[in-house]
Amino acid sequence: MTETVQQPSLKARHRKMWASGDYPAVARELIPRLGERVVAAAGVRAGDRVLDVGAGSGNAAIPAAALGASVVASDLLCGAVCQGGQGEAAPRTVVRGRRFG
Repeated sequence: MTETVQQPSLKARHRKMWASGDYPAVARELIPRLGERVVAAAGVRAGDRVLDVGAGSGNAAIPAAALGASVVASDLLCGAVCQGGQGEAAPRTVVRGRRFG
C-alpha cells in the first residue's frame, strides 16, 4: 500500500520556485512549436480526452484543444491556461484549467 504524505511547506516552496520565472515567455521564445509536436507525436485527434499535468501556459493543451480534443490542464500555478488565457492564436479552443496542490 502506498502512503501519501501531505507536505504543505514543500508545495508552497515549489509554487514559489515556479512563480519566480517567466515560463510563458520561455515557452513562447525557446520552444514555441514543442507543444504542437508533442500533440502530433501522441496522435491526438478531435474527440480525444487529454489530461495535461504541469500544463504551465498551455504549450501542449492549447494545440490539443485546437484539434477538437477535450482538454483538462492542471498546474501548481494558475497560469494562462487556468485563467482562460488561450490568447489570440487559439480564440475558439476550450481548455478547462485546474490548480492542484
